[in-house]
Amino acid sequence: KNLHKKELTDNSSPIKRFIQIILVGNKSDLVRKRIVTKENKFRNFIYFFQHDCKFVETSVAINDLLTEILK
Repeated sequence: KNLHKKELTDNSSPIKRFIQIILVGNKSDLVRKRIVTKENKFRNFIYFFQHDCKFVETSVAINDLLTEILK
């Protein structure tokens, strides 16, 4: 069952006690080709912090953090 975004991001929602949200970004090996601006990166950081979300960058190409993320 898909959960509504509001239920996942509302800190007062009872469901937040049971679900940990982790956003995994791929292609960390391509830092030089990154298109995300500093402003967008900062805005996303604030959003993740406010909603108690975790963010991890990885790279399948160089096998970076894959084992840790999949545990």
